[in-house]
Amino acid sequence: HDAHKIKHHCRGSILTVGPYEPPIDDCLHVCRRSDMPCRCRVLTHKDEHLVSAVKLVQLARDCGYPWQEGSKRGSWTVPPPLSPPP
Repeated sequence: HDAHKIKHHCRGSILTVGPYEPPIDDCLHVCRRSDMPCRCRVLTHKDEHLVSAVKLVQLARDCGYPWQEGSKRGSWTVPPPLSPPP
């Protein structure tokens, strides 16, 4: 499943703990071959205990899925992009 591959290869970019980490090459490859927009639309409350919705959207943007702020993903509204680290 795409969700398991994304969770495995992109842990540093999507986990709720710690700052957002730009995706590594393996993560980029998996995301670009997956149905990333679909995955983000079905993020459950259970998923959100481990996966940050904000970081998942940032990852999607970094992988070439340019979601606009304010658009809806299920019951969740997409925020503005994260500021780059100093």
